[in-house]
Amino acid sequence: DSMQAFVSQLQAIDADVTGPPVVALYSIRNMQQGYVRGGVYAMLTIVGLTFLHFRRIKPTWLALLPLGVAALWMVPSMALFGVQMNIANLIVIPLFMGMAIDNGIHLVDRALEPSRPAAQRPTQSTGRAVVLATFTTILGFGSLMVARHAGIFSFGLLCALSVGCNLLAVFTILPLLLRVVRLQPVPTAPVGITPATRVE
Repeated sequence: DSMQAFVSQLQAIDADVTGPPVVALYSIRNMQQGYVRGGVYAMLTIVGLTFLHFRRIKPTWLALLPLGVAALWMVPSMALFGVQMNIANLIVIPLFMGMAIDNGIHLVDRALEPSRPAAQRPTQSTGRAVVLATFTTILGFGSLMVARHAGIFSFGLLCALSVGCNLLAVFTILPLLLRVVRLQPVPTAPVGITPATRVE
């Protein structure tokens, strides 16, 4: 806000003024707009690919729902930890969506298998694998919080918070919905085992 006010005062005197403050202001503004556009493009791509994967509306929105819930939970989490969006951590937006959609897809895929009831299947081995993979992601990004640079620290903290919110949403919201929403299992073709051909 201070930089914007200073540049506005300069442009009131000379509309063609230039220099480091002007360049910095418009560079930061363009980067912010680029990150937001990247997030929109990432979201559209994720929705499209998820639908192409399931080819049905119901599994698609079930897989996407934890992503949206985690995004809503991030807002109070950021306020709790005193994290603000800045030029260093805005890239978390497309990164978070790309990382967070995996958990929902894996668990819905597991729920579509015809072996067990839909509400029980995701809590078996697939659930344990999702927890382990997500915790390694949280630890990886959380290691950036040892940095003294404020931007790198906030980037690592925001990534860890976003992935953690997604993990919580996946194992609270999604299992409840799988108990209510009936998913039609996808039949799997039996695997035929043929004897090996002997080479004389």
